[in-house]
Amino acid sequence: MADLADGGFVRKYHVALFLNQGTSASPDWFRIKKSTDNTITMNATTQDYDFIADEIPTTILDKYKPSLSQPLTMIKGEPDYEYFFEKFFAQATGADAETEICIVFYNAETATAGTYQAWKAPCLLVMDNMNPVEGTITCNISMNSEAVLGTATVTSGELTFTPA
Repeated sequence: MADLADGGFVRKYHVALFLNQGTSASPDWFRIKKSTDNTITMNATTQDYDFIADEIPTTILDKYKPSLSQPLTMIKGEPDYEYFFEKFFAQATGADAETEICIVFYNAETATAGTYQAWKAPCLLVMDNMNPVEGTITCNISMNSEAVLGTATVTSGELTFTPA
């Protein structure tokens, strides 16, 4: 992105969240735009080992299970609101609560202009709450397997992901 030269600050809009409202075989990606948070929590899983030769235990990092809590401002007609409200209203469970997420790191452009580092993973959508007083609907998004690392391009709003 033009506004992110060396020495520039990485801003909220430099990390874009996309959900697949289609299928894996025929993806239809839309960008989450009206959320008021963009925090990716890594949820590290660690294991402590108290080796007999060491004075203090050693911690080993096993894996990560990234998740996001997305409080979305409810604006009728916005694609992200319409998608999440339908999941909320239907009380989606099982396969209806599963999709894919692609996180595009616009702060990490590759050597190919307009191509950025990205993660893609199956995810589970757990509707948390709807607060019409504050005008928000909140969904917890958990990656359901290890993210595929790769690159993404977004042209005219259309996302293309390429595995590394």
